[in-house]
Amino acid sequence: MFASDMEKRIKSTNLTSASQVLITPNEDKEKLVEELIIANKELAFQNKEKERRDGNSQYARSLIEASLDPLVTISAKGKILDVNEASVKVTGVSREKLINTDF
Repeated sequence: MFASDMEKRIKSTNLTSASQVLITPNEDKEKLVEELIIANKELAFQNKEKERRDGNSQYARSLIEASLDPLVTISAKGKILDVNEASVKVTGVSREKLINTDF
């Protein structure tokens, strides 16, 4: 039994619709993959910057601690931001208690 032209058109339309349903999720997935690649590159860049800043902070910290003299960093508002070990020895107050207090 041969399918009529009308039946062929209906089947063709159904197949085209089914194909579109299958293609659309793939396009969405490809877009999502592209977005994830971009986000991953941004996170990698941010991690490298954080590592660089942390390395600079550790170097600065080692310089401050190398001093035998008391060193204190103070904010523009007069709050103690950091002290070295020499400051702790001279004051007899722990670093944790000195930080965030008024100079």
